[in-house]
Amino acid sequence: MLRALLLAAGLALLGLLVAREGPALILGLLAEVGWGFLPVAALYLGHQLLRAFILTRCLPEGHPVRYPAAVRVRLAGEAISYLTFTGPFVSEPSKGWLLGRLGVAVSEGMAATLAEYLVYTWLSAALMCGGLGYLVSTGRLGASMQGVAIGVIAAGLVFLVTAAVAVWRRTYLIGAIARGVSRLPIARLRTRSDPAEIRRMEDQLLGLLRDRPGRLAEIAALEAMAHAMLVLELAWIAHLSGVELSIGRAVLIEAAAKITQLAFFFVPAQAGVMEGVNLVAFRVFGYSGAVAIAISLVRRLRSLLVAGLGLAALVVHRRLPERPPPAQG
Repeated sequence: MLRALLLAAGLALLGLLVAREGPALILGLLAEVGWGFLPVAALYLGHQLLRAFILTRCLPEGHPVRYPAAVRVRLAGEAISYLTFTGPFVSEPSKGWLLGRLGVAVSEGMAATLAEYLVYTWLSAALMCGGLGYLVSTGRLGASMQGVAIGVIAAGLVFLVTAAVAVWRRTYLIGAIARGVSRLPIARLRTRSDPAEIRRMEDQLLGLLRDRPGRLAEIAALEAMAHAMLVLELAWIAHLSGVELSIGRAVLIEAAAKITQLAFFFVPAQAGVMEGVNLVAFRVFGYSGAVAIAISLVRRLRSLLVAGLGLAALVVHRRLPERPPPAQG
């Protein structure tokens, strides 16, 4: 019920922004994209394909998952996240479950999906803090936005430091959170978590993030490339819309856009919120709000297209015979 209300509020906000900036102007900008949408979709699909490869690098050596299967898992998880409005809380465990159907131990599959997601999110927060920090230091933000930006930077830094310290000190945060949640009266009726399985998963996760610095550096470099593809996509959409956007500005706008991913994950598909944040970010550099909303809508279309591919991947994946996972030692 709450998520339905948030979705309705987000769609109402989106409608208000479109009406204020001019529907005809926004439609005109969308029309200018034309067949240029195909490279946009290809870039975003490439982003997903790269993250599927990263997922395989998060699995233990000798895992049975081939790259095409990892692509199906990645796309299916994105479809679950985007179309069911559940965000990472369902999509990431779903990827672990899908990996389990491919013969990966449950603890290893969950650890791999969480490792990929955490490294990507850590870099997102770092990009957000760096971009907003630059805007604050150069005085580009107005007085009202300056305080908001500083608050967002502070929250991002807390996340970055907490995550880094937890990994370095080998802190079993997930198990502690699961034990706390299990003590809630309503959770006792709905959840049946296995502490031993959670501990095995955390051992796998920390083993990758803390004890294998070479592999972690490789994964972080690949995730940085995935972020760079989104920056190129943003600059290309702006170019198609008749707006010349330098790579430097695209990086800063993409950094600001990470706020929607990190701070508004609870809003279904970040409806309305993504457009509002983009509008503020584009106006900082003197672009019109219509351009910001048009670019956001193009990104929504490519996400829907990839989500459609993810649904097809999910159907194919479920029809394949399930492989038994290896016996736990």
